[in-house]
Amino acid sequence: MFELVRGFNAVLVEDSVILGCLHPRRMKDRALAPKEPYVPPPWRGLNPFTCSQAEFLEGLKRAGGRLASALVRGFNVSGEEAEEACFKAGLSKDLRVDEVGEAEASRLQACLKELREEALKGELKPCVVYVDGEPATALPFDFGSIEGRREYFESFNEALDRYFTWLRGKLEKEGREREAERLKQRLEEVVEQQRARMDELRREAAEKRRMAEAIMTHLTVAQRAGEAAAKAHMEGARGAKLVEDVKREVPEVVDVDPASRTVYVKLEELVVPINYSATAAQCASKLYEEAKEAERKAKRAEEALKQAAQQLLEAEREARQARPSLRERAWYEKFRWFYTSGGLLVIAGRDASQNERLVRRYLEEGDLFVHAEIHGAPAVILKQGAKAGMEDLKEAAQFAVAYSKAWREGRLQGDAYWAHPSQVSKTPPSGEYLPRGAFMVRGERNYVRSLPLEVAIGVDEEGRVVGGPHVRRVKEG
Repeated sequence: MFELVRGFNAVLVEDSVILGCLHPRRMKDRALAPKEPYVPPPWRGLNPFTCSQAEFLEGLKRAGGRLASALVRGFNVSGEEAEEACFKAGLSKDLRVDEVGEAEASRLQACLKELREEALKGELKPCVVYVDGEPATALPFDFGSIEGRREYFESFNEALDRYFTWLRGKLEKEGREREAERLKQRLEEVVEQQRARMDELRREAAEKRRMAEAIMTHLTVAQRAGEAAAKAHMEGARGAKLVEDVKREVPEVVDVDPASRTVYVKLEELVVPINYSATAAQCASKLYEEAKEAERKAKRAEEALKQAAQQLLEAEREARQARPSLRERAWYEKFRWFYTSGGLLVIAGRDASQNERLVRRYLEEGDLFVHAEIHGAPAVILKQGAKAGMEDLKEAAQFAVAYSKAWREGRLQGDAYWAHPSQVSKTPPSGEYLPRGAFMVRGERNYVRSLPLEVAIGVDEEGRVVGGPHVRRVKEG
């Protein structure tokens, strides 16, 4: 028993008594714990399958609003089930409940019960409905209220697997797109910062180079300004007097900063700083070096910009990646299957029809036919069984026993045998008849005895649910 209310829970029940559960819980209306009687979750709202017609109509009126929505709110019916019941009853799902009379309510309740009976009978027609080329839902049987292309499956589990495999891919894609978009935004900021930094460094390099060139072009003026500033500083002039004394000697002087021992000189429309502790030529040389260093930094910033721009392109490509595609199902996934610890594929029929198809179409030379000595056991094929080791044979035989009717018979273990394809035939002895899914095995049977009834359930690298003996290694199919 799987419960999806209040979080997921798995409950093992026998004769209405709980043998074990994944998450033991005690609630005000029931307990989920070993040895407790199993009580289903309480029905939220009215039960449309047990309430009277008058109660049903009253429940609709109380829920109010549109008809399909009222069924969901007032009767704990799923949205798809509510819309299908409306469709079968010939009522619009958007009909307001205050327009629903006794006759309409009676038809609607009858259609809900009809849907339930159809599900309980097990007369399913599982399908996935595609709308605009994408899976929209998985249904146990066809709903006329949902338009779209159908893909039909042998079981509802297969339909659910197809739908949720696609949905998981879609959600993963959307997650990757969001992450790619966040990365893109961060990279855009980095690109902008690197571009601004590169431009700033290039401007700085160009300015310092022009200053150095101006000093060298007007070296005499620059040298005189430095010497005049040094002399006035040594003589104790400060503040405005210091500037006046130096400007009197060199009119091109703009300002003097005694703290940094710098005189500012206007040369070719540029105000150039000259440290009067050094010569003008030394100041020009220092400016040239600073210009070169700024150019080197600008070059590094340019490389970082290119790298960030490339990462941005990759992030944009990631954000524009193709829509999620449905995983191509392997041919053997329609059957029961697993891989042995030796890496060999084992497949088994789910019913008589599959047993028939399995042996007729897929039993080949080099394979082994495996069967449990129990009535109702499936036909099992160990692909490339001629290469099998004893452990592979044992696992395939245990698989055959585990999926037989031994569980129903209350057994704890069983026997199985293997044979070569040439020993398996659909030809019965004279005067006898072989039913669908049954085969004759002639010649020696190789037995594997006392196999435990154990089944491990796991998920492989592709997210496929695998059921079989406990094996040491999961092989990607």
